[in-house]
Amino acid sequence: MIKLIDGDENSSVEIEEFRSRGIRVLSRRNLESYLFDDEVLHELARSVNQEDKAKSLIAKKTEILQAQTKGAVDDLKIASGKIYVECKNLLQLSNPGNSVKTFMRDTLAPLFRSEMSVYKELKTDIFGVCRGKNYMPSD
Repeated sequence: MIKLIDGDENSSVEIEEFRSRGIRVLSRRNLESYLFDDEVLHELARSVNQEDKAKSLIAKKTEILQAQTKGAVDDLKIASGKIYVECKNLLQLSNPGNSVKTFMRDTLAPLFRSEMSVYKELKTDIFGVCRGKNYMPSD
């Protein structure tokens, strides 16, 4: 079993303490940061034959993040609900999931591909070096 936690606002010292106990720490603030990554949003638009709307969708995500009054600008956990609504509306998605959690699980997660930078980053975060051991499986 692998224990994995969000990066949140942990200091480098805290992260090293977690890792020394065998706990993996995401290099980004939270898992939503990977799921709503620009690469994934672009793939979402492409997957519904609307690749021409990818830039607009990514711009909307950036706008939502910059307008946040709570949390940090990179906190996609807070912004995920609004981004989910923009994805549904802009791409006119049917049956994307009844909530942001099911949308992330059922719609966004399956879009990850091993050639994506965001996939490689998440794979390293989960299976990379911990306690001096390399846990990186092959693709």
